[in-house]
Amino acid sequence: MLAADVMTRELVTVEPTTTVQKAMDLIHANRLHDIPVVDADGKPLGVITGRAILHAALPPYISENLIAAMRGLPDMPSIYEHLNEIADLPVGELMDKRIFSVRPDTPTSAIAAMLVHMKDDTHDILVTDNAGKLVGSISCIDLFFRSPRRNA
Repeated sequence: MLAADVMTRELVTVEPTTTVQKAMDLIHANRLHDIPVVDADGKPLGVITGRAILHAALPPYISENLIAAMRGLPDMPSIYEHLNEIADLPVGELMDKRIFSVRPDTPTSAIAAMLVHMKDDTHDILVTDNAGKLVGSISCIDLFFRSPRRNA
């Protein structure tokens, strides 16, 4: 099977000028983990994730070690204040610019290997045509539920 056989074609995308608030609304409404950020021609520029937004909302003094120590402490209202403060920022300022992409004729075995070895925050492989325009995305779920066995 190829990427074109399993990819999700109907995508939610945003432009780099889209606000963080709009991205959060789209993530919530569509139950997404990440959203491709595309230019006016539909070419991917990066990915905005819920994790990236939350990371930006954390006060800058919070380190990984401090997070581990904070697990038993009461909630920090400042996280919500920071979310409000960054709500009008453009996602282009927070997006991850590392893009994992394949062409529609890429074998799904290669895509599965990519997904297993991804260390970044995104959970999807983007599919672009020969002109670099975004035409789909593939997650583990796409591989699971569009397999020949599931369709038989």
